[in-house]
Amino acid sequence: MSRRTKLLILGVFLVLLSIPVIHLARTWEVEYPLRFRLVEERARPPGDLEREFIVEVRNRSATRVVLSTAGLNWLNTGAHVDGATYASFPFLRDRVIPPHYTPAKPAAFTSIPSRGKVYYTAIVRGGERDILERSPLNIYYFYQTAFQHRLKQLGDRLSPYSPVFIRGRVTLPTWRHGDAPLENVGILRSASTPPRGIHP
Repeated sequence: MSRRTKLLILGVFLVLLSIPVIHLARTWEVEYPLRFRLVEERARPPGDLEREFIVEVRNRSATRVVLSTAGLNWLNTGAHVDGATYASFPFLRDRVIPPHYTPAKPAAFTSIPSRGKVYYTAIVRGGERDILERSPLNIYYFYQTAFQHRLKQLGDRLSPYSPVFIRGRVTLPTWRHGDAPLENVGILRSASTPPRGIHP
């Protein structure tokens, strides 16, 4: 094999190798990848003080994202001022599958494809109904990219078997925090109108 052919093969190999490396570098970390939008309110039994909603969770990033938890928060003072504090409560509950929003298979975490969507139910209890009139309403959430999540899972599984001198020296990816405005909040505040998209 000639030297020129060897160099050509090496060049092709390096180009092919660089593709996943560049992709990993670009998608290792993503900032605020998720958006949350209220889709509809679901019917509840007469006299039930809880309100149930369908929430669309959309991944705007170029890589798959794993969602851990998400909650609703609001500014206690109603305005961004010095010393203002946020209060919050868990918001998303069960993952569901459209178009009839049937329950999805339970999972500890939800993997959301790049540019993809998933749907959840969300519950607002009777004692929390006044919160719906607050502004702004935001969703706080914890997430990782899919590669970070796989790496952390692998590290957690191997950790009990690793030498003592290695433990604590290797830093695994942690859950990152993000937040986003809750979109289409008019549904939340329309308590006097009949629920839309009723699915018993």
